[in-house]
Amino acid sequence: MQPGVTPGAVLELHAAKANNGTTPGINSPLTTTWTDTSGNNNNGTLTNFGTQTPWGGTGTTADPYKLSFDGTNDYVGLPFVNLTPSKMFSVELWFEPATTTGIHYVWVERTGSFHNASLRFDGTPGTTLYALLAGIQASKANVGGTGLHQVIMTCDGSTLRLYVDSGTPSATSVSAVGVLPTPTMHYLGSWSGSVQFMQGSTELLRLYPFTLTAAQIQQNYNAGLNW
Repeated sequence: MQPGVTPGAVLELHAAKANNGTTPGINSPLTTTWTDTSGNNNNGTLTNFGTQTPWGGTGTTADPYKLSFDGTNDYVGLPFVNLTPSKMFSVELWFEPATTTGIHYVWVERTGSFHNASLRFDGTPGTTLYALLAGIQASKANVGGTGLHQVIMTCDGSTLRLYVDSGTPSATSVSAVGVLPTPTMHYLGSWSGSVQFMQGSTELLRLYPFTLTAAQIQQNYNAGLNW
């Protein structure tokens, strides 16, 4: 069974297992590959992190292993994962949000210049997170400030929902969007790899080709990052 709590993720990037899927990310030499622990070989590629030390944390509950983004040009390129033609998918992120104002894209799925789906912070740092589908703001939730949070976006074919720290979902109908184009690219920490970069850090990213249930979301939250 694939690692983690809920089986079936098609991509799973865990900072505690970033180096060949067994140990935390390392800085010397700089790790440029973030190993996918789902078993699907959908490895992330660290871009523009340069000689800085992006991997941090001590592996404790209070200070988990993480990948830090400078908000200037850092991002992780992700391979093609076909999530949205049926509009049934889930994106799970554990991260510490931006500490500066502005637009910070956390995760993006695109088809060329078409905006399939994304998660982003706008305006005041660490407060309001927006989920967008087809470039339309479909849902938003209050994250409750900076620090480590679990955020899950689900789509069941008609409704996009945002869960923050396994709480009550924020939901808005997106049934009018129709069938989305087949995605060709994903980014973690940037809108396109060239604009609107995230400042903050990411501990875990999972992509699922189905809609997580409330029970699964709660189970993943209870398990945290320690598996």
